[in-house]
Amino acid sequence: MSRPPISRRALLAVPGAALASQVSTSCGARGHWLRLLRGSEWRVLGLDREPLPSFTLAREWRQGECALRLRNGGAAPARVAEVRVFAFAHDLPEDTPIYTEGYQMLSQTGGTLSKPVPIGGYADAKHYRLPSPP
Repeated sequence: MSRPPISRRALLAVPGAALASQVSTSCGARGHWLRLLRGSEWRVLGLDREPLPSFTLAREWRQGECALRLRNGGAAPARVAEVRVFAFAHDLPEDTPIYTEGYQMLSQTGGTLSKPVPIGGYADAKHYRLPSPP
């Protein structure tokens, strides 16, 4: 029995892995990208943008897919502002073309790594008022 294609919800949950899978397939360097992702750092930031040391992020890899589990190991609740699932330096040139889907599939971005351009009128930051990292 074959596996169903990845859902949009799962794709949005792990955009770095999905992007790397697409880029690596087209560039023929899948192993390189998966090694970068697997060895990359992760960060959980609070409302003040400072790291929350009581949190852990488990990344469980099955073939080329990554399942995530965020856990607060502290006794007190904490408000999370941002979870950076994959933080790594890539070697892609600034003029590398990109295509991404955001919060909803209507929110799309094209252009290049150095100059992303919203496609259509439903940008995450403008239409959905979702914050974007600098």
